[in-house]
Amino acid sequence: MDLKTSTLTEMLSACRELEEVAAGLHENLQDAKRRQLHICTKKEAEDARKQRAKVAKEFPPAQRARCTAQSRLQVTLDELNETLMSNTQQERLGVISFCFFC
Repeated sequence: MDLKTSTLTEMLSACRELEEVAAGLHENLQDAKRRQLHICTKKEAEDARKQRAKVAKEFPPAQRARCTAQSRLQVTLDELNETLMSNTQQERLGVISFCFFC
């Protein structure tokens, strides 16, 4: 082998080694990305569990607030019904009085 062929062979060998190293680095990078994605996914799942637990704890206060609102609405409804009955009675008396004067 002459010097030119020997250098070319060494260069080809070095290129093959570089390709193998690059492939290994690429694989490691992909593994690192997968690990990072796995870690992020686990964190998101944990955050979702915490949020669900928080909402579950807050449901009773929300339920109490709804009951309070319903209670207030019932009072208002009762007042409106009383007013309606009073107006209806006054209207009847007015009609009776009107007829009495006819």
